[in-house]
Amino acid sequence: MMGGGGEGEGFCGKPGCTMVGCGESDPNNCPAMPNPTMALGPAPADLAAVCSSDSLMSPDGIAECTEACAPAQCCQTDLGSAECSLANCATYLPCQALASLLGVDMPANPEAGQSTDNGDDNGDDMDMTSPAAQTIAWGPNPEPIITITQCQPVTFSIAAGFTHNLKKFNKKGRAKQCDFNGAVTMLDDSTDIDVTLSGNNFLKRNKYFYGCDVNNHCDVINQSTMIEVVPKYTKTMGQPCDDSLEMLKSFPLESVAECENFCSQKDDCMGFSFNPDENKACIMYDKVPMASGVDKVGSACYAAATECPPLEAPHCDIDVQVTCNLDSDPTMDCQEYANEVRSKGVAVSPTTGQGDSNIVLGDPCEVMLRYNFTIAPTTTEASTWTWALRTRKGDEPVQVARPKEYSWLGTSPGGITNPRIPSAGTATFRSTETVVVNICQAAKYKTLAEAVVLSDSNTVCTGRKQYKLTVKDAPAPTPPPPTPMPPAPTPGMPDAGCGTNMPLVGCVIADGQTGPPKDWENTIDCNDYVPASQSDCSRQVRYTYTVSHGIPSTLIKVLRYRDGSYWENNPPEDPKGNPRKFQEGRWGTEIATVGEDPYEINQWEGEVVNFCQASSVETRFQFHTQTLDGGEDCDKSGFYTLTTADQTPNPDPPTPRPTRGPTEAGTEPDCTLVLSTECFINDDPAMPCEDYSPSTAAECTATAVYVHKIQNTAAFDSGKDMILTSVTRNRPGDVPHGDDFDFDLDVPYTLKAAFLLTIKESPMINFCTDSTNYITTFRVESTPAGTADQCVDEDSYTLDLSTQSSRDE
Repeated sequence: MMGGGGEGEGFCGKPGCTMVGCGESDPNNCPAMPNPTMALGPAPADLAAVCSSDSLMSPDGIAECTEACAPAQCCQTDLGSAECSLANCATYLPCQALASLLGVDMPANPEAGQSTDNGDDNGDDMDMTSPAAQTIAWGPNPEPIITITQCQPVTFSIAAGFTHNLKKFNKKGRAKQCDFNGAVTMLDDSTDIDVTLSGNNFLKRNKYFYGCDVNNHCDVINQSTMIEVVPKYTKTMGQPCDDSLEMLKSFPLESVAECENFCSQKDDCMGFSFNPDENKACIMYDKVPMASGVDKVGSACYAAATECPPLEAPHCDIDVQVTCNLDSDPTMDCQEYANEVRSKGVAVSPTTGQGDSNIVLGDPCEVMLRYNFTIAPTTTEASTWTWALRTRKGDEPVQVARPKEYSWLGTSPGGITNPRIPSAGTATFRSTETVVVNICQAAKYKTLAEAVVLSDSNTVCTGRKQYKLTVKDAPAPTPPPPTPMPPAPTPGMPDAGCGTNMPLVGCVIADGQTGPPKDWENTIDCNDYVPASQSDCSRQVRYTYTVSHGIPSTLIKVLRYRDGSYWENNPPEDPKGNPRKFQEGRWGTEIATVGEDPYEINQWEGEVVNFCQASSVETRFQFHTQTLDGGEDCDKSGFYTLTTADQTPNPDPPTPRPTRGPTEAGTEPDCTLVLSTECFINDDPAMPCEDYSPSTAAECTATAVYVHKIQNTAAFDSGKDMILTSVTRNRPGDVPHGDDFDFDLDVPYTLKAAFLLTIKESPMINFCTDSTNYITTFRVESTPAGTADQCVDEDSYTLDLSTQSSRDE
């Protein structure tokens, strides 16, 4: 069951053992092996427990599982023989967990065929220990790019007589410029030392950038490097991956090895499925896939690692924790308290915690909370802090004790005076901080603690933890009985007094409505909208404003108020502010009726709303006039409150693959288009959007020029022209142009063989917005000239602003 070939230490749980016959080494050190001439019987009844995932977390458990699976070696070499029946081999299926842990290529079950691991790797795929460290000579002109596998340690070697440090850049753009602003200190100024970054630093597939700022070494002697992490795969042979994940890309490749090579070169590939029955056999995913459980000869499912194996001592893993409780009641968690406020009352007062509720109606909403930070080594090795920071993100509390970024190694009160962790690494650093928040007002508070330590064995490890506090609007207290008011005028009909009806403010889902709002049909009110899937969370909405005025008057002002509106700071060359002015050109002028028809306003403006995040946003539309005869002042406002809730809708269904439909069954259309999408700041090829790093607030909003290219790859004068019938772009969150945009070419458009068509668009983007992805999908539908075939091609480009800072979550 576990792919033989080659010797290695510890493969059967003891030194000097081989996977198939330990007899040639020390037989006293090896588990008993079955007599090869004896028929294989059923597996032990407790095999599933012996080889469970919990058991395989320890070396002893791995050894026990290996020994229990040893009799089933014939299932790899003699499957189906009289001594090795299919039925009995099937009872040893729990042994697959051991093979998966060791990275062995193996059949998914006995009927699926034998493993493709032919032993050429000399057992390397089966090494249970952590991978060997990659060494970098940390001095002048180090290797600019180092490639490692997930969880592989990296050693930086500093020679005697030279002084260097090691810092991790928090942005790719800053690494290119040797800008250490916000960099994390991994090692202080040192000489004659080999320091190792543990493999846990490199679990995530990513690019990591390091440099030295001693005497400007990064610039002067080019002392910086990029470490690229590629996947370390768990391999399931004989089964394709489950197809519930949305695919990233697919390619018509002919072997698993080719597919693995492509995935390793694509930064966002986290695994792939190889299915020879598919036209495009290699399907890549940007999330870690799972095997389908369906047998398919020649198929495979490769999945990147989701956790690092247990490290061998010495190492210095640390545990970072952040908790929050009421300052007056340490037993009450902050989030639980906020939830209770939401359900039981608007005003807040903690009690001793003895009653059913900590809520007393009528008390102030501002409550003091206490955040607690603990940072503890998880091994017995002494360590020294090199970097420890607390960062506060999200909404700002009413009152705080420390700044947004607080360094425990700094000179501020409460900082660590001695960075040495005493008591052989068993001591825990503790710190507390109080803040005051309005527990009745909707907000999100994010508190992140991070630390870096250097052990006595010169191993660097990191730890981080975030506490998220989400406060939702508390229900309003029961108001006193209202004072009787005269009946409101009928919407759309002018008030008989000053001539203005109550302005009507609405909000509808934007689905291509045209003309004034009063003519729109089949609209969905924003407060009635429920996302059906995750891709439906962010939607463009249209706020509508309708006013009717029936008496000749002077227009004083028309204003729209809404906190957090996109238009408050946009467009950059002419931000509209808050409040936003409407009908500004008519202010101070006379507005009059036309015959018997009143003066009317029918306008709308777009916004993008995330319907899966809790919020409550009020819009007020103010219409202020003064009558000509007698000067009666008339100032009226209409309101609309859009309320959304935290929710997780159904996952998006897999995106259908682009289709290429032939005219006749059994033929393949000759589709020759290749699409590409790039993004540059101000259309400067030297400034890719993904590398843009604003240095000031004024530079946050910039013009992102998307460059879409359609290349007809057919040879010049071959006659293989392509007739473009549709050219569209999808980008959720694009306020000015909408989620879906038709480039409105003069279709059908003929793109001749070997010709290139370039299309550009220039939206304004705020690059200082955390946790935002702009995913652009460029789609072209076409027909080869002279045929009735259909070709559909797509290309995707993701601008990921959530990675602008390595400390964003």
